[in-house]
Amino acid sequence: MTTSRHLHRSAALLVVGLALAGCSSGGGTAASSTSTVPATTSAPAPVTTTTAPYTGRTVTLRLSATGFSPFEVFTVPGDHVEFTNDLDRATRIHFTNLGGDGDPYSPSIEPGGTWTYSAPYPRSIIIAADGVSGRPGRIQVTVP
Repeated sequence: MTTSRHLHRSAALLVVGLALAGCSSGGGTAASSTSTVPATTSAPAPVTTTTAPYTGRTVTLRLSATGFSPFEVFTVPGDHVEFTNDLDRATRIHFTNLGGDGDPYSPSIEPGGTWTYSAPYPRSIIIAADGVSGRPGRIQVTVP
């Protein structure tokens, strides 16, 4: 008889447990009820900025009778592109796709001389040189 009493008590507890599990504040069934744990949030990390202005780096493009070397350079706004004239005559750099955004020509660069250009914002710039039959060069100014 003691075993029978334990079985009835276990069965009664199981029925009560299932009944309680079926109850939810949303009125759903036990199979569809879910519980959520409130998420903890933390403050966003502070943004670190620098007060020193970006001074830029210098990238050199050499110009010879065969064109620009290297053919393409990658910079960010504020970088400087230094053109070195390795020709035996003066020349000018032609910015072929500025589209009215600045002077499309550099000043004259004497043989062995240099001239520096800095793009103010991201863009792709095609360059050529007066009297040079080599392929045009490219300055890729990318987002920093």
